[in-house]
Amino acid sequence: MSVLSNLGLYADVGSETVSNLAIAASNPPAPVASVTVSPATTSGQVGGTVQLAAVTKDSAGNPLTGRSVTWASSAPGLAIVSATGRVTGVAAGAATITATSEGKSGTAALTVAAASCLTSAGPGKTAPSPPNRYL
Repeated sequence: MSVLSNLGLYADVGSETVSNLAIAASNPPAPVASVTVSPATTSGQVGGTVQLAAVTKDSAGNPLTGRSVTWASSAPGLAIVSATGRVTGVAAGAATITATSEGKSGTAALTVAAASCLTSAGPGKTAPSPPNRYL
């Protein structure tokens, strides 16, 4: 960024313009050197969701803020991922979820399990037996 200011000198006889140039250096933001996705390994069920987070870091390992991150699934037929890193299981299997920022990527391994079956009585309960008609 450059800052330029002009000072005017005025006298009874005439005027002069003096330029006073000041240059202030502004460091460009550090580029993304790595992306870490957490949790690095996770699992869920078909129809369930898991929230992932991406942390961008510079070459010294310092976290960077305000960086744009895009998300992708290696197997959209098994797991889909939103723009915020929320993963939804679609079918049983394994997928890799990738977060990318400024050309650098990080991944998380996801296993999607089939949804568990529930009885009409609820989880962990058995439905009552029909009455015995031959007593």
